Amino acid sequence: MRATHDRDHASEIPPRMNLSNKEGRLSLKRKPLNGDNVIHETSDQVSLRRSKRLIVANNKIQIEKLTNTQPKLSSKRMKHQKFVRASTKAMVSRIIIKKTEYGYEWTKLVTEAAARKYGAKVLHIPNEISKIVLKPKFAKILIEVQMNGVTLLSIPCNVMTAKRYQFERYISKEWSKIIKKTNIEAGDKLMFKLQEPPAKLMIQLIKGK
Repeated sequence: MRATHDRDHASEIPPRMNLSNKEGRLSLKRKPLNGDNVIHETSDQVSLRRSKRLIVANNKIQIEKLTNTQPKLSSKRMKHQKFVRASTKAMVSRIIIKKTEYGYEWTKLVTEAAARKYGAKVLHIPNEISKIVLKPKFAKILIEVQMNGVTLLSIPCNVMTAKRYQFERYISKEWSKIIKKTNIEAGDKLMFKLQEPPAKLMIQLIKGK
């Protein structure tokens, strides 16, 4: 009876595995499907392989989180960036440029973001004007703001060039002063007239309803 019981117990173990207790550790002998060699692997080695796979997976997850998330900024800096982006988007809308005897003309509608009296304000010169009219070293221009035939303000301005694109020209500091002094509000219309050669940029202010 005992020999029969031992044979039944041995038959329960898969033919490709051999379990033995050696030095207090469970030794696993595993035969690969496509080879004749027997791999000796302890339970500690198995757990080590699993822990390494988990570490690699966690590292991949952490890298994805870092690449997908943006760095946190202070509240003041975030507000400042929002104002700059809003004013930039407001003033860089697609416009239609007309060629006249005077020079070049285009029109813009003032939005709420562009009319705010606080934060950085930027007046972007259309890229077509920068390519055709303005020379690469062009740096100064006189801006004259009129309303109903009356000159409200005349101020010399520095024309800046963006680092990311050579034809992206804009006026920054002086434009903020112009908005405050001429009381440009949301809903107003600005008609730009640029001389050729570009010595003066006239802005006709038409108040909205």
